[in-house]
Amino acid sequence: MMSDPMKPPLRPAVKVGAAGALLSGLLIAGEVHAAECRLSLSRPEVDLGAFAGQGVLFGKRTVHLNVVCPQDTLIALRFRGVPAVGQGFKFGEQGYFNLSLQQAVLDGRPAELAPLHNRADRSGQLLQDQAMVVLAAGVPAVGRVFSAQVQVETYLFDTTTAVRDKTVLEGGGRFELVPAG
Repeated sequence: MMSDPMKPPLRPAVKVGAAGALLSGLLIAGEVHAAECRLSLSRPEVDLGAFAGQGVLFGKRTVHLNVVCPQDTLIALRFRGVPAVGQGFKFGEQGYFNLSLQQAVLDGRPAELAPLHNRADRSGQLLQDQAMVVLAAGVPAVGRVFSAQVQVETYLFDTTTAVRDKTVLEGGGRFELVPAG
């Protein structure tokens, strides 16, 4: 598969060491389409803590996402990453991570998020290549400043493989603003 030279490459997102876990690079801002809006995240790394044993649920971690546009814009975004078998995005060979957007605010007022082509689903769960659009009163809304909490939930199925030194597991992906018209 050829890569598009106009798009930033997918980068490592989740790193796990023998003594702990670190979510890094996951929240990479990708393309900007909508009226030259800026997408930013509060931090590119999240410490997932220490782990041991079989099947580790790291719990939920939160990062803040912001979109600022110079003029009123219909804001829609997606997360592109390697899909995991069954759900979420790939985390190493034996795990996955889920992303959801919560507590959305558009221009200082509470907002909702829904898939661009299924506005009945208001879970905020980000799925592979599914764009989410910002809603107010149930319809797509325009605004200049959007913010939301990105909840990251990471699970590793099998951690029983013995390693002598720090071991790195990776995932990848990026957030992108998308045309919502």
